[in-house]
Amino acid sequence: ATYAPTVYGTLPYGSITVGPGTYEVDGGALAIDKNIALMSVEGPERTIVEVRETAPGFVLSVDAGSTVSGFTFRGGTSDDGFAGGLRIYSGTVTNCVVANCEATASGSTGGGVYMYGTGSFLGSTVSNCTCKGNGGGVFMTGGTVRGCRLLDNTATGTAGGAYVGG
Repeated sequence: ATYAPTVYGTLPYGSITVGPGTYEVDGGALAIDKNIALMSVEGPERTIVEVRETAPGFVLSVDAGSTVSGFTFRGGTSDDGFAGGLRIYSGTVTNCVVANCEATASGSTGGGVYMYGTGSFLGSTVSNCTCKGNGGGVFMTGGTVRGCRLLDNTATGTAGGAYVGG
């Protein structure tokens, strides 16, 4: 495994490409809050971001019109009531895999993906995620989910696959 580097400073726009590999991160440490594109070179089968067992938390927060494409995000665990995988507020996530993530707090929302706002989750897969609440795979109160596969997700509340609320 390769440990993800820490990036300091501000990148107001542009793109970042990431080569193949497995990158370990501390949970809750990755947030995109600028209008940038984060793209893998070889797709989700070869570009994996996983949370270190010693530093649990969600994998990635996406906001501010950013685009994320071509990654597998796995192993995120959240105890704050929201998804252990991705938290999408605005921006677009496409051609990604979210796997083996969980939201462990009672009444949680979304084991794999939590969507609130205007974001888009497109052409991606959510699998083997769990939630002690609603939406084992995806929980959304806004945004767009289109062309996604939801496989083997579970919730103790409503909707193992996707919970859509207002």
